[in-house]
Amino acid sequence: MSLAANTVVFQFDGKTFIGLTSHNFSISPEIRTSITRDGTTKEKVKWPYSGSIESVASIKGVEETTLLDRNDAVSMVLDTDPVTIIYTPGTGATSYTGKILISSFDEKAGADDNVTFSLNFEDDGTALTVVA
Repeated sequence: MSLAANTVVFQFDGKTFIGLTSHNFSISPEIRTSITRDGTTKEKVKWPYSGSIESVASIKGVEETTLLDRNDAVSMVLDTDPVTIIYTPGTGATSYTGKILISSFDEKAGADDNVTFSLNFEDDGTALTVVA
């Protein structure tokens, strides 16, 4: 399996997971405004990030994937420890890593459909760093 150019991948309990259907990754800097006698200045003070992935699959090998096991998904939501995330914004682009907390788990299935999972996440308060 080759990964998409714009990819959100996360690791939990020695396993690597990716969204097969879609993903969303958002960085929303918090800006502090300071007003002094000399004027107004603005600066970025934090860069919180959050997102979601759908139809989550576990990556076992280069060409082999399996859907996320329900036990893994529920364990990630209930676990209080952060999960490692790796975000790559495009082919040949710099990758970034950080720690996230899984904030929700959704499972969907129609009468004759396959079960699909969605996981939502937000950062644990630490900044993203460049993958070395």
